[in-house]
Amino acid sequence: MQANVVEADSYGSAITCLEAQIFDLVLLDYNMPDSLGLASVSKIVEHPSAKMVALLSGTSPKEVVHETIALGVKGYLPKSMTPKSLLSAIKFILDGEVFLPATFHDERISRKPSVLDCLTKREAEAVRRLSNGQTNREIAADLNLSEVTVKMHMRSAYAKLGVKNRTQAALLLRQDAGL
Repeated sequence: MQANVVEADSYGSAITCLEAQIFDLVLLDYNMPDSLGLASVSKIVEHPSAKMVALLSGTSPKEVVHETIALGVKGYLPKSMTPKSLLSAIKFILDGEVFLPATFHDERISRKPSVLDCLTKREAEAVRRLSNGQTNREIAADLNLSEVTVKMHMRSAYAKLGVKNRTQAALLLRQDAGL
């Protein structure tokens, strides 16, 4: 892996570097001099010359890491990582993945909350299929259930989602997916 490394000793100089060239990955110290915390992180994440941004920090509380991931940061790399682990984490990020140390893994980071979170697994599977246009008979066949059972799951899901019918459920699911 060939890399050109540019070092900045403050937030201001990091912005200056970003104005001068494009970076595949910016490793940003959350506590760098003249940084304004999340506002600075957000500005760098949104900068057109920073294709990806990851935090490289000695101490960052989980809450801060969670907030920066929500802003678009692609990973958190503790300064205590071994060089080999650091290189692997950087490759992982450059491959388009989000890297967090094992102690930071939390379901609310890996995916955004969904309206389906309040449903049972079967209810969610049925609602997903109905939003793709499947009939109750098709859903029953796919899930190896009877049509009566599918209807029961649908009624329960509608009540939990606060909708009256399959059309409203499908629209809610499409909205949730950002479609």
